[in-house]
Amino acid sequence: MEEETEALVRRVYPDVGLSRPIAGFGAVLDTVHARETIGFEPQYSWRSYPKPETQG
Repeated sequence: MEEETEALVRRVYPDVGLSRPIAGFGAVLDTVHARETIGFEPQYSWRSYPKPETQG
């Protein structure tokens, strides 16, 4: 995806309200509580995986 998260959510789900702003390509699911309570830190990002080759 090359469209920033908040713009994508607003385009695809125009009637859904957001509980917080989503900066850039931020996740739709907020992990702040997990970070604060159990020290969660993501090890991987879906953006770091190679793009699949297209069948053509």
